[in-house]
Amino acid sequence: MDSPNENSIVQRRSTDGGNTWGPRTVIAKGKVAGKGERFGWSDPSYVVDHATGEIFNFHVGSLDAGLPERFNPSYKLDASGKVDTKHRQAMNFAVASSTDNGRTWTSRLITDDVLRSSGANISDIAGCFATSGAGIQKMHEPFKGRLLQQAACRFKTGGFQAITIYSDDHGETWKGGHFTDSRHRNFDENKVVELSDGSLMLNSRVSGNFGKGRRIVASSTDGGVNWTDIHIDDNLRDSTNNAQILRPFPSANKGTLRAKVLLFSNTEQGERVNGKVKMSYDDGKSWPVAKQIREGGTGYTTMAVQPDGSIGLLMEPAIWNQVGYVNFTLKEISKDLPFEVALKNVNDVVATDGMPIAPIKMDSTGNDPALADTYSAEGLPAGLTINAKTGQIEGTPAVGNKDVMSFDVKVTLTEAEDGTGIPRVSSQTFKIKLAPNPTPAPEPKPEPTSKPDPKPEPTSKPDPKPEPTSKPDPKPEPTSKPDPKPEPTSKPDPKPEPTSKPDPKPEPTSKPDPKPEPTSKPDPKPEPKVEFVSPSAPIFPGGSDPVTCKVKPFVEIVATKGVTYSVTVDGKDLEWVKDNPSKFEYEYGKTVVVKAKAVEGFELAKDATAEWSWTAPTREALKCDSTPAPKPQGPKGGALIIDQGSPTPQTGLVHTGATVAGLSILAAVLLIAGGAVAIIRRRQN
Repeated sequence: MDSPNENSIVQRRSTDGGNTWGPRTVIAKGKVAGKGERFGWSDPSYVVDHATGEIFNFHVGSLDAGLPERFNPSYKLDASGKVDTKHRQAMNFAVASSTDNGRTWTSRLITDDVLRSSGANISDIAGCFATSGAGIQKMHEPFKGRLLQQAACRFKTGGFQAITIYSDDHGETWKGGHFTDSRHRNFDENKVVELSDGSLMLNSRVSGNFGKGRRIVASSTDGGVNWTDIHIDDNLRDSTNNAQILRPFPSANKGTLRAKVLLFSNTEQGERVNGKVKMSYDDGKSWPVAKQIREGGTGYTTMAVQPDGSIGLLMEPAIWNQVGYVNFTLKEISKDLPFEVALKNVNDVVATDGMPIAPIKMDSTGNDPALADTYSAEGLPAGLTINAKTGQIEGTPAVGNKDVMSFDVKVTLTEAEDGTGIPRVSSQTFKIKLAPNPTPAPEPKPEPTSKPDPKPEPTSKPDPKPEPTSKPDPKPEPTSKPDPKPEPTSKPDPKPEPTSKPDPKPEPTSKPDPKPEPTSKPDPKPEPKVEFVSPSAPIFPGGSDPVTCKVKPFVEIVATKGVTYSVTVDGKDLEWVKDNPSKFEYEYGKTVVVKAKAVEGFELAKDATAEWSWTAPTREALKCDSTPAPKPQGPKGGALIIDQGSPTPQTGLVHTGATVAGLSILAAVLLIAGGAVAIIRRRQN
């Protein structure tokens, strides 16, 4: 119930992600009494100091007056010039704090601190209240660490203006920023969020006709002291409800992709039903994703990030008097998250050992330009490497395989830390199918057997000695001349030498044979008349991807010197695919047979495989023509009811037909690692 009812602020704590909830504990207790003695508390909102772990709960304290314009709320100053918090028409700013994770609380009033520091004329203000839900702590400069709680005040001249309550000393003292422009007095319950550049965005419910059915937004670059660029966001339809705007990665470094992600929860219809969550990837400039997370009644909402990264949302499933809880992940809001890095699928690769591969490029989405990328690979064949910066795989396989081998390769892309502590990693796997090198390896055995001749060659080398001795043969040529006289003039004894050694001449004439000997060694060539080859006819069923029914199953053969192949199905030869004589397609449910045969002058090696076969499954077995079953659509309806209030007898104060109750209004709180969220309905209109 709204002020000035004698409400109390109570909470329940959950320590298991909202699966179970503990008993009620009281944060601020109201007093049911007659006029002049009663008081109550309304509109709780949590702010968590992540540096100290202290939790603050803001709420409005009322005595005899409340909003909207119930029993003439107003402020007056006491003799010292401060706001008189005991004035029975005053609506006070109250804050409770807890240093033991919400188990115990201490409270105080900060009305004078907030209003006097705002610079406004206090006598012009009718009443104020802090917006129920949750405030924030600034996680980045400027004003890093500042605690922020939004509020709204109604002026006596009419209309609501927004104001930010803030602290720069971990909640020791609190101040009020300047009110939003008086020309725009149609604010109401409003929330604040920090954007990726450290500035703030205000998002408010509309209280007047201007912008009705939409949300008001404004910007601040000085930590919430001043608000500018006030306008209506036509992308956010609203049923005049208290909504919540949230940054799901509050610690993400400035300028990173995750830092720009925002969530917004509200109801769009005329009634407060069918709650939705919208997601923005660009600091709220656009809201491309919307997901209904609740079917039926959805009153005020508030959200908080859970320890596991999921989002907890509190709301009013019956619109009034109940508090419910739902939980969802960002993946349930949208399967595709463009701010999360993801490697694209990689097709299987066919390669041949000893031959350079075509570079394999790794494509990805969601790369953060503000972060460095590092690629790594596992399972690559020897000879292949990956570029750690670009992710490109290249090189020449050097495996030495005799048969087709398949390598399972896993590539991982890791981006630098972005401040969230949540790894930015994506992996993809694919196969490299490696055929043996088609070039026949030379047989070493025939070569050594054909090389016994070199030994006789050295034994024939003493013959060169007679060769120089045969050099005097030119002298016998002159001896053939009838003139014997020149012979004695050169050497007196030459006559007996030619006459005694007529045979050496035939010897040198017979010993040019060493030269013909190498020419007479054509025998090594005839020896390898038969070459031994290992045919390479790899079958790549995986490469045709028959499981997804995308293409026809096929086989590919690798050309091998000295080998011909036959490819048959049901005994009939297949024709190769146009422009690719190595590829043969066949039908699902059929068996393909590949046979290798050596041509003349070649023989298959003893360990060579000469026949392969593979049977493709039928299209029926693969369910190629069936329609896929629809996938679940994420959370919808079915909220866990945390608490439900019960009306108490009327006390005589009635406004617009609403029963004024001594009901203790529930503020359900989900405490997580020093964080908390709260929800409470302020008014029914």
